[in-house]
Amino acid sequence: MEQMDKNGKGLDYYSLKGKVVQFTPVSEVEYEIYADEGMLARVVDVQDDSHGSDKMVKITVDFNDFFDYNKRLQKPNFYDNDGNANQTWYESGLYKNGLDTIICMTDTTQHLPPFVPIDHVPITVDECLDVLKMIHEAGNYLMIACEKDRTLPLEERWHDPEFQKSFSEADKKARGLLAKAKRI
Repeated sequence: MEQMDKNGKGLDYYSLKGKVVQFTPVSEVEYEIYADEGMLARVVDVQDDSHGSDKMVKITVDFNDFFDYNKRLQKPNFYDNDGNANQTWYESGLYKNGLDTIICMTDTTQHLPPFVPIDHVPITVDECLDVLKMIHEAGNYLMIACEKDRTLPLEERWHDPEFQKSFSEADKKARGLLAKAKRI
């Protein structure tokens, strides 16, 4: 099932299965979805949902792998019992299994899907700061050890088991973030 995007490029909905997508701004008139702009999900199923001359596709997306990433992007656009929009999707009780289904019209360019496929997972600022903090702590450990005993040269301090452990943990976390950024 192919639809043309705004640039005249064909969009094969079935090729989205298994891919990570990032949600774009949408009008509530076009789509009724739980995701807020920027949230990530993985497309887990794509099915033809055509009825008569209406060409449609049903896309199921899974948000579970990106729960922590998405949490910071949520907007309080769900209503409480008093009619106030002060709850996020996660707080509303509607986030049960992390899945959402989106129906897309496939025979028009006016209703493009509310997301775009991406080829990498963004790393959050908090994740980068955590790694920098760990590297800083490892460096501080080395500096303090050198201050305590100036008789050992820096090269020998590098092999100190406590420093190696501290540095190794920072290195492992940094490599994990790099792997995450490449993982899709």
